Amino acid sequence: MDGSAFHLYAGPISALSEVHNAYPDKNLYFTEQWIGAPGNMKGDLAWHVRELIIGATRNWSRNVLQWNLAADPNQNPHTPGGCDKCWVP
Repeated sequence: MDGSAFHLYAGPISALSEVHNAYPDKNLYFTEQWIGAPGNMKGDLAWHVRELIIGATRNWSRNVLQWNLAADPNQNPHTPGGCDKCWVP
């Protein structure tokens, strides 16, 4: 096994470091984050940069994938039957 992939739907980004400390020989990958639509682009972008692009890499992630940055104004494309707003309660 190469490592673990993470989504940030609950808990702090620092959880990546906890896993790294327990398994320092395994890789960590940040693979998804909710879109939070409808959102505030200026505030949302600042949060994503701070928490994900900077936060994940400072906590041992080898990457940051933001697939939902490609969403159109209707939150498409998304998997039929899947989340089109992805709000966290």
